[in-house]
Amino acid sequence: MLKTIKKIFARSVDTPSQHDKELEPAPRKTGPNFVTEPFRINTILQKLENNAQLCTITFSDQGEKFTSSILAVHPERQEILLDELVPAHGNTLLEQKKGCKLSAYLEGIHLAFTLENLTPVTHQGEKHYKTGLPQRIYYPQRRKSPRVPIQSLRIAFAGISSINNATVGGQLYDLSRTGIGVNLSDNHARIKRGDQLIRCHIRLDEYRIDFDLHVRFVKKAPQNKINLGGFFENLSSRDQKRLSAFVAQLERQYIRQTKNN
Repeated sequence: MLKTIKKIFARSVDTPSQHDKELEPAPRKTGPNFVTEPFRINTILQKLENNAQLCTITFSDQGEKFTSSILAVHPERQEILLDELVPAHGNTLLEQKKGCKLSAYLEGIHLAFTLENLTPVTHQGEKHYKTGLPQRIYYPQRRKSPRVPIQSLRIAFAGISSINNATVGGQLYDLSRTGIGVNLSDNHARIKRGDQLIRCHIRLDEYRIDFDLHVRFVKKAPQNKINLGGFFENLSSRDQKRLSAFVAQLERQYIRQTKNN
């Protein structure tokens, strides 16, 4: 497992593209690690939306972590539409506290910001949360920051639609302790939000991880691909430990590499 993870960091550090430079914040009174310009904030939020990133939601007085995703960004209305939280009891906390912290990884860089005054809204029978754009985003984008795209691991995914028994295959672009993001070449299985994929598996080095997947979003991606994101279900305690160990090792290696740069 460690050998595979180290392959990610053995590669030379990425040379920033023009697009990377556009996201690199200039020093401000709030510090060089914070993005405060509205245009750059909008750009980051829209990349989170377009990449269908799974986000972690936490509360200041709660140790538990929840998962969600940004469904839509409306700069003209200064609004974000946030998906409901998983596990479901996180929605009760969100409606009580009206605020939370959102964190995610974008192009291998950890980012975080606070959301306040979230208002529940219902669209096509599904609950979402509407809130304003953040005033600043913690996003320490540096030219020498290593990139940790999960695609470099080339982790294959396979599963079966519980609705029509169609096979589903692709490659992971995102991996966490609670769920995955998958690049599909097509959506012939006609998967949609709320579906369940059964008998799914991925392989982390010599370990095969078996699970079911609750689909939370299906979005079009560049190059005619489909992004699918979901949360693990029926994951055995043994596989959960293996998964957690793999993710933890990836995070530690990333932190060490960041400090060395």
